[in-house]
Amino acid sequence: MLVVQDTAPEGGLLGLCSDTSNAGFWQQVHDGVARAGIVLLRSSSTLTQDILSPGELVGFLKQLHAGGEAELPKFSASSMESEYRVDPRGDGSVPGYPRLRRLGNVPGALFCETGLEWHSDGVGSWTALHCHKTPIVGGETLFADSSVVFERLSPSQKAQAMATQIVYSWRFTAGRWTPSAVDFRHGLRMSPFGTKLLKPVRYHTPEYEKLVQRDPTCGRFTMPLVRTKQGKPCIIIDIRHVEYVLVNGQPLSVRHSRDWVDRILQAGLGAEKPPSQFCKFRKVALSNDVQFDRQTVHFHRWQPGDLLVWDNDKILHSPASTCNLGPGRELIQTIYRVRK
Repeated sequence: MLVVQDTAPEGGLLGLCSDTSNAGFWQQVHDGVARAGIVLLRSSSTLTQDILSPGELVGFLKQLHAGGEAELPKFSASSMESEYRVDPRGDGSVPGYPRLRRLGNVPGALFCETGLEWHSDGVGSWTALHCHKTPIVGGETLFADSSVVFERLSPSQKAQAMATQIVYSWRFTAGRWTPSAVDFRHGLRMSPFGTKLLKPVRYHTPEYEKLVQRDPTCGRFTMPLVRTKQGKPCIIIDIRHVEYVLVNGQPLSVRHSRDWVDRILQAGLGAEKPPSQFCKFRKVALSNDVQFDRQTVHFHRWQPGDLLVWDNDKILHSPASTCNLGPGRELIQTIYRVRK
């Protein structure tokens, strides 16, 4: 039996609900996401693991959104193979379930080693991530409330963030909106915060070249760095697709744009340099030799059966540097929009 648990009360990220046998369970999950932005559903017994099959996961999400029809994106093996040039045995597709994607380092999963990469999965969308297997070492995921990230900024930094517009495109990716794992295979490397390209893409997918011929702007569009959600200003960003930024309407160079976003994220996430050996008991989350205060960042250690559901307008997330270090990590992901 799955229940929703509060595992990080100090971070204010996770809601607390009853189990699925409760008639009000589904509404309570919605209320938990509305309040905290993210909820964790975990087995009610330490002796059992509630591993959902692909069909059960899809059915669970349909029931969760029974009050409104869920619009789920499709990830099919055929389209991924043709567009991304990925071996169909390792492209992350789940046979018979084109809306799901398998992540991790087990056979058939998308495997990515970019390390820290703070981002939102898409404005107006929700993400569900279900753990099937977890390694003994590594494989954690970091989460941060995007409104808390904004509130951590100084007054001058808040003004800078409010004046920032992000110009997004797929110019610096391997293909049109390719997953991080595919970008990584094509040579893309990120800085610890994911905002700087340390190495250019070695080559693009054939689909990318065709798309550039049709759209030289590489799908370019502009959005504010700070958006309001339930009356609170929130920092929403997908750092992989940042091409450059506009500050008070004036464009910055690509390099200066990355530095600009990097500084705001570092301040908002409470990033610090590694402490000396005498500070090892401080309450922090460690990743890529960077530390984050637990008041801002929740460092989630997966258990088999965990199901995390979050609102991408309220939550930023990132893999940890130790992600996939141990063998046997497997997560099932879907990103979807809910029609209201």
